[in-house]
This record gives sequence, C-alpha cells and structure tokens, in this order.
Amino acid sequence: MRLISICVAVITLAGGTALYEWHHNTDAAVPAPPLEPASIASGTLHYPPGAPQLSFLRIETAQRAPAPLFAPVTARLVYDEDRTYRALTPVSGRVVEIYAAPGDRVAKGQALARIDSPDYGTALAENDKAQTDLHAKRAAYDRARLLLDAGVAARKDYEAAEADFAMAEAEARRASDHLRELGPAASGRAFVLRSRIAGVVSERAISAGQEVRNDAATPLFVVTDPGHLWLSVDVAERDIPRIHRGQHLHAHLDAAPDQPFTATVSAVGIALDPATRRLPVIATVDNSDGRLHPEMYAQAYPVDEQRAPMVVLPNSALYTKGLYSYVWVESAPGTLQRRRVIPAVQLQDRTYVADGIAEGERVVTTGALLLEADQNAD
Repeated sequence: MRLISICVAVITLAGGTALYEWHHNTDAAVPAPPLEPASIASGTLHYPPGAPQLSFLRIETAQRAPAPLFAPVTARLVYDEDRTYRALTPVSGRVVEIYAAPGDRVAKGQALARIDSPDYGTALAENDKAQTDLHAKRAAYDRARLLLDAGVAARKDYEAAEADFAMAEAEARRASDHLRELGPAASGRAFVLRSRIAGVVSERAISAGQEVRNDAATPLFVVTDPGHLWLSVDVAERDIPRIHRGQHLHAHLDAAPDQPFTATVSAVGIALDPATRRLPVIATVDNSDGRLHPEMYAQAYPVDEQRAPMVVLPNSALYTKGLYSYVWVESAPGTLQRRRVIPAVQLQDRTYVADGIAEGERVVTTGALLLEADQNAD
C-alpha cells in the first residue's frame, strides 16, 4: 500500500513539472514580427532595408525585342529536304551487312549497307552480255565495211551490219548506265547501298538478314545535314497577308522558351490545309551550333520590321486601374514608383510596351497588386 502511494506521488510530481515547463515556454514564445510599414508618397512606396514585403516581389530588368505582327503560332522543326537523302534500295534482296548507325557522319558515296540481290546479279549479267554482243557486232560491221570497200560485199549487207552495230551499241549503253546507276559491285551479286550526300545518319530502318524490296515506301536510311533545318509553320487565314518570302521569324522552343532563334521564310504555300484551314509556310533555320533537332515544337511569329523594338514585359507586371495600365518600377533599393504605360501588343504571356518604360529599368514582375494594395492602404 505504501509502495502504491509513493508511485502516485512521483507521477503527480512529474506531471506538474511538465505542465510548468509548457506554460513557461508558451509565455516565452516571441510573436512574429509585424510587416514593416511603408513610407507612402504620391505613387511611390519606400520600404526600409530588410522589409518583409520585399521578399514577396520579383524584380527584373526590362528588355527590348522586336514587336510581333501577330500572335505566336505553333511550329515544328523538320529536315531540310534540300539537304536530306532518303536511301531506298533499287533492288530486292537480303541484307548481308550494315555499315552505318544513327548518329554516324558519312561522306558522299560512303557505303551504308550490303545487300545480296539476284536483281543486281541479273543487271551484271545483262551488262556483260550487252558488252560481248557489242564487241561482236563491231567486228562484223568493220568486216562488212572492208568487204564493201573491196567491192566484194553488197551494200545491203553492209547496211544490215551497220544497223546491228548501232542497236548493240544502244543496248550496251543502256545496260552500262543502269549498272552505273546501281553502283559498283562489292563481290558477285552483292549490291552496296551508298549515301548520295555527305551528312549524318538520322534514321535507320534496316537490320541484318532483313528482306528488302525495291518498291518499299519506307527509306532504309535517312542522311541529312543537321546544320540546316526547316521550320514548318501553319499560318491562320487572317494572318496570311502579313507573311511573305524573305521575312524573318522569331521563335523559341516549347521546352526552352528562354533560348530564342530566328528563321527566314523561304516558301509560302498557295493552298490551305482543308483540315486545319491554315496555310503552310517553310522557313530556313541555321543550326550550326546543333542545339536544335528535327521534330521539336516551337512558337514562331514574324516581327514588325517597320516598327522599332519595344520593351517587353510579362503580363504579371501590368495591372489595370480605370482606363489605364500601370507597372511598378524600382527607382532605388526599397523605393518603388508606380508608372503608367501604354501597351502596344498584348499576347498570352507577355506585353510589348510602346511608352512609359525604358530598356534597362527594373520592373516588378511579381507582386504588383500587393504594392497597389499597400499604396491604397494609406
């Protein structure tokens, strides 16, 4: 009984100690510091150094850029077809060996694959036969001419030999040209598929042992010059009058909007796509640095070359009050001034400003409405 009393006393003492500590810590807790009051003048806010309000703001330097003629449209990077070779086999057969893989750089005339082809063997045999026949017909023609000059042979025999020689010569030329078009033989009836241009292998649709046909629609290899690309743009009907050949386009990748590039319109279609009701436009892109790749998506727009570049700001920097648009500008550390601006072109994510902001000024791009609330709190 006495042991139980001792345990109860210990537990009571421990609980009282914990309760005292909790009350002590609660009373000693320091409340969060209040927001620093801003010094407010007409259209200007002054905050002391380290004011908590400043941590909610994002301030960026204003930059100038050419103004667009119309809102950016979706575009796609594709191969420059003027610098691309799609290798199709002119003969049917079985793939014996492959010499190139995607990413390999090849020279003009370099072997891509070797194909064991009965068709190529037939072409070789036809060429040999035509050359042999030509040799025999040439000898017969020379003999008939000598006999005619000696007065031994009749003219009709000479003319027949001359016609046979001409026909054999034409057939030999046809067989030789066909073989030359196919390319030199590797050995026997093996056909070697070669690249017609210098470039980089970007695609390969062939494997060892595969049967290939000369009427297939899918190329076995695609060789292209990655330093030159096309930008395929679909222009809406209302914007067609604003696009023309030789025009400069500004574009940026969907995956990297902070890495812009330029393109030059090289071809403008004449018929709209019946499905999208848009006009196809092709622009050339210099990709010497290799940072762009075919099938990348981008946003592109033509620039207004008749208008000087304007300051461009994110839409979050502007707000409307009454009939006018305003931004907040940092004139000095902790000093923010409200400024009226005149928007010229407003897009989905940014606005081009015609007047009110100069390049190089620091503009609040996040938190403008919070500053306006502070201004109105006076």
